[in-house]
Amino acid sequence: MSIEGNMATDSECLNLRKLYGDRYRIVLDPAAEYEPSGRRDPWLFIIPCKYGEIYPHGGDLLAVMVVGVYKVPEMRKLELPSHQNGDGEAVFLFTQNQFTQVAKVVKPRKRRRLSEKDRGRLAEMGGAHLFQSKKHGVQITPSVSRRVSGCKPSSGISCSGTGVSGPTAESGPQH
Repeated sequence: MSIEGNMATDSECLNLRKLYGDRYRIVLDPAAEYEPSGRRDPWLFIIPCKYGEIYPHGGDLLAVMVVGVYKVPEMRKLELPSHQNGDGEAVFLFTQNQFTQVAKVVKPRKRRRLSEKDRGRLAEMGGAHLFQSKKHGVQITPSVSRRVSGCKPSSGISCSGTGVSGPTAESGPQH
């Protein structure tokens, strides 16, 4: 199969989030910050890897930028067409069918997954520290969703009825 014959128009590319988002971590290119549709634009999706990154090249092609003087020769053994070459890095083009071979070399970052048991355990551990300020010894109840103006523990102003409580709520900081 000739890779050169697979080029498409500028508007078509593979959507990494749909294809690999369930297994690998997908991040946005820094340029997405300046694009109005950047968070949804599949052209700006990147799969970060231990030895580079994978990104869409156009049509049904993907590109992999490989960084590392030992990994570039390893990629050359796959006989992928080289798109760009540098001193210690190179960019290769490949198709979806070759993704597994490329992934073995560049080692894409896997998406973190928590079991329901671990998720519950972490939520329980975090709940004990929710809404607590170590600086002033003040505890804010979850019903207070914004800072109450004029009610600062160190100001000596009464905070009663605002959801703010603690040893410094009435008398200011205790040193």
